[in-house]
Amino acid sequence: MWPLTFGLACCAIEMMHMTASRYDMDRFGFIFRPSPRHTDIMLISGTVTKKMSSTVCRLYNQLLDPK
Repeated sequence: MWPLTFGLACCAIEMMHMTASRYDMDRFGFIFRPSPRHTDIMLISGTVTKKMSSTVCRLYNQLLDPK
C-alpha cells in the first residue's frame, strides 16, 4: 500500500514516527509517497478545517481511479 500523507496537526508527528526505524513500516510494504498520482490511499492526520478543505479536495481529485 502506498499512502499519500497529509499532516494537518500534531498527529502528523505520530505518523512520521510510524515510518521511523523503530517501527519500520517499510518492511510491510507501507511506503509513503509524496505525489498523489503514485498513491493508493490518502491518509489525513488531523482535523480538516474549512480553510484546508479546498486543498484536500484538490489532492483527492488528483488520485488515480479507483478511489
